[in-house]
Amino acid sequence: MDLVWSEVVTQIIGFILAVWILHKFAWKPILGLLDSRRRGIENAQQEIKEQREEVAGQKAHYEQELRNIEARARERIQEAVREANDIAARIREQAQEERRQRLSRAEDEVARIQESATEEVRRQTVNLAVAAAEKTIREHLDDERHRKLIREFIDKVETAS
Repeated sequence: MDLVWSEVVTQIIGFILAVWILHKFAWKPILGLLDSRRRGIENAQQEIKEQREEVAGQKAHYEQELRNIEARARERIQEAVREANDIAARIREQAQEERRQRLSRAEDEVARIQESATEEVRRQTVNLAVAAAEKTIREHLDDERHRKLIREFIDKVETAS
């Protein structure tokens, strides 16, 4: 194989001419396309990064909100428990007060009944004593002695009560 120099030179000139034409007319658009694509990818990556940061910020915000809601819920539960305990204490106090009042009324009623019974016993005792004294006086005593005995008996009853 013989080397044909005219073909080699023609091919070299054609190659150089093709490279020059590509450089002159196509190189800048191709580089522009590649550069544009590179910028698009970089922008997309930047947007993804920003979105991730935004999502992370929102996540932190929502987690904080959730903690706040849980804290408020715990506070409300504790407040409800405190209120229930207060109500229970008031109910116990009211029940004790009512029990004390009933006991006091019962004691007062017993004292009143006892006093009434004592008074009734005194009256009956006086009536019996008067009747006995009257009978005795009619049988054995004169009027003066009768009055003296009654006074003595009344004095004894008064000192006994």
